[in-house]
Amino acid sequence: MTTMDRDTLLERLRGIEWDDFEVKEATGGVPKSAYETVSAFANTSGGWLVFGVKESKGRFDVVGLRDPDAIQSDFLTTLRTPEKFSHILDVKARWIRLDDRIVLTFQIPTANRFDRPLRVRASGGWRAYVRVGGGDHLCNPREEARF
Repeated sequence: MTTMDRDTLLERLRGIEWDDFEVKEATGGVPKSAYETVSAFANTSGGWLVFGVKESKGRFDVVGLRDPDAIQSDFLTTLRTPEKFSHILDVKARWIRLDDRIVLTFQIPTANRFDRPLRVRASGGWRAYVRVGGGDHLCNPREEARF
């Protein structure tokens, strides 16, 4: 996975969300669906999760974040919480300024084969996700058994 710098981000924003790239608006804080994406990326091939970008009808709009420091702190702390994730991932975080807006990028690595599937606690239970194309999909029992 390449390093996410300003130019790389701008290039990715000209494309589409896919198996290694997901954006979240995150203007009101960390979206709950971000944790599903972390599980999906970790259980497949890793990927980039970007906060501060809105996707609508295949188009990306950089909206920025009101309080990027609080959002990154909340997100990274939760990723290290054993009550939320089955294993800790070494996520790389970076902020990028686009015009007068700040976006946050998180490089989610593929989980070690002994730590897969990476599960997230959601809706009262532990769930594992995989990334298929541009979406996060709940693992079925057969997929989980393959890990």
